[in-house]
Amino acid sequence: MLASSLDGYTKVITYLLESGADSTMSDKEGQSAMYFAVANGIVTNVEELLKFQKEINAKCTSSGLTALHLAAE
Repeated sequence: MLASSLDGYTKVITYLLESGADSTMSDKEGQSAMYFAVANGIVTNVEELLKFQKEINAKCTSSGLTALHLAAE
């Protein structure tokens, strides 16, 4: 899911989420799929993740920022 959120692979994200993938998983730096999608400006991925993700304000452990912080920049 993390790799899919870096690009415009919205259909892959949808498939994974509908199959029960954890939308809140993150890499070793605490960057989630939502964080990657926002950081890369991929609105379709953000919209899809918002349908499934309950916690949208999770902080990245390396920067202390949330996806919302990135979106506001």
